[in-house]
Amino acid sequence: MKIETVERVPAWTHQAAEFCDYWDAPARALLWQMRTGKSKTIIDTLCAWYRHRELRSAIIIAPNGVHENWVRRELPKHAWIDYCAHAWTSRRARTKVHRGAVESLMITDQLSILAIGKESLLSRAVQKTVKRLLRRGPCALIVDESHHFGRPGARRTRLARGLAKRCAMRRILSGTATGNSPLRLFSQFELLNPGALGFSRFTGPSGFEARYAVLGEGYDPRSGRRYKRIDGYEHLDELQERVARWSSIVLREDCEDLPELVFSRQYYEPSPRQRQVYEQLRQSYMAELQSGELIEAADSGVRLLRLQQVLSNFVLTDTYEISTVDPSADPRLDALVELIDGPSVIWCRFVEDIRRVTARLRAESFSVVQYYGAVREDDRIRAQDRFASGEATIFVGQPGCAGEGLDLSAADAIIWFSHVFDVVMRDQATERATEVGGERVSVVDLVVADSVDEYILANLENKRSVADRVTGRELRDILERCMI
Repeated sequence: MKIETVERVPAWTHQAAEFCDYWDAPARALLWQMRTGKSKTIIDTLCAWYRHRELRSAIIIAPNGVHENWVRRELPKHAWIDYCAHAWTSRRARTKVHRGAVESLMITDQLSILAIGKESLLSRAVQKTVKRLLRRGPCALIVDESHHFGRPGARRTRLARGLAKRCAMRRILSGTATGNSPLRLFSQFELLNPGALGFSRFTGPSGFEARYAVLGEGYDPRSGRRYKRIDGYEHLDELQERVARWSSIVLREDCEDLPELVFSRQYYEPSPRQRQVYEQLRQSYMAELQSGELIEAADSGVRLLRLQQVLSNFVLTDTYEISTVDPSADPRLDALVELIDGPSVIWCRFVEDIRRVTARLRAESFSVVQYYGAVREDDRIRAQDRFASGEATIFVGQPGCAGEGLDLSAADAIIWFSHVFDVVMRDQATERATEVGGERVSVVDLVVADSVDEYILANLENKRSVADRVTGRELRDILERCMI
């Protein structure tokens, strides 16, 4: 059946093609790179299902904060039917306004849309509301940034899978579905259909993990325990084919008018005092290794984190207090100030970085907003609105909190003040400033040569190579060749 849509925002070619060919498919995975227009395609599909498949309700699960973006920005921009939508906010769940909004979802003749943060899925009040929506009739489940459901045994994942079985339409969305490991695909595709990737179990000798992971055995002499270790991956061509049956792949270059990301590195020299402290730490860690002392993976991560913090000009004391490494100089902050030439998003791994960056930039007369875990939900919304309107020109945030789903396209540049090891977090946050028809965006990494900075960036690139093979460019090329 051909469906006519009322174009509120013109569709890109890939959006129109996905909608035209697969709008009525019960289950699809949109593994599109960030900012390539997944939201519009999903909203068009929901509208079509409401008009032609008697869809009554839709549940959107997204990272906290991103779920509000669906209701506040995406639905008003793209929906071409009448609908009633509400974003669940736990802090307001007991208010009359919130309860009234939920009741409106239950009684309306329009499409009812409930957006919930992924953490709220564990709430009994949310679960009760979801059950009421399901009783209204055919329901759709949209899981945005589905890589958060990559752990098969997690309670949140089990709840989502149970919900998916009761929904007539199911969609998962992610530009980073593989993330750090292709094993994370199993439970995401289970949201589409049980056994979607050809396996009913994740573990066990005939399970998904045993097929695609090269499993070894590690030994921890401290506890005397042996543990399962992943030494690599295999049969990825086969996995690629299984993923392709359910998926649409869109890359940045497939989009006619998505601005270019221009990557560069800004090298700087740490102060002599920072270099001295950094080298002392590095040498002490080397001495531990040479002595034969066992260092667990978690401890290794902490050591690298400590080296990062020295480059940010602070350390944690034995009493967990923050101490400045060099009170007389801060070359990283100096380099940051020199870089800023217009509206910018600055990503910081550490909250202490956010505090120091904000204080310095405000002292330099920049208008700055902050977005991280300790910032109240209302203040986060105001920060985003101030930046979008141009009232504030600098957005300083933690990528784990603000790096997904937010529209920060008012920025001309993304600056990584301090770096994260998580490739998903990195890539999601890097794309926040792009939008259709926008200007090219500069992405700049602050780096000390031959330091932990460069190690982290190289590590991220290695992780991307596996992801690109299973759910990226190679898979897209296969899908193009398989056109009939």
